[in-house]
Amino acid sequence: GGAARHLSYLVSWDGQKVAALAGGVDGTVNSLNRWDGKLVVGGAFSLLYGDQTLGQQTLKSGGLGLWNGVEWSVAGGALVHGAVTCTHVQGSLLVVAGRFRKVGNTSASNIAMFDGRRWRALGEGLRARDVLAMAGS
Repeated sequence: GGAARHLSYLVSWDGQKVAALAGGVDGTVNSLNRWDGKLVVGGAFSLLYGDQTLGQQTLKSGGLGLWNGVEWSVAGGALVHGAVTCTHVQGSLLVVAGRFRKVGNTSASNIAMFDGRRWRALGEGLRARDVLAMAGS
């Protein structure tokens, strides 16, 4: 035995060992997806920890982060004001659902989409707060 290592809720596997993905996040991860060449991480967290050995900063996130393999970013520079329970990719669109009322300055009731430039609400939104899966055609 030895001391347990804190892995910040998000890890990667290289075929031989488990390691924290960058510095990880500060809460529960609910969803992983791939969009625009990036890993989309959704959950109930507020911070994306950069790799301190590379001098990377910690970013505020609001439950959604994008990992490009080197560093974290937030979609469109906008924070989700709440938690993300589910993500879905439909062509070039990223759709997120969860428990939130805004993404950045965009009012959105528990569901929103990002087209690579800006966030938009999806209709009147959802009353359901815990969308656990989405599918498209």
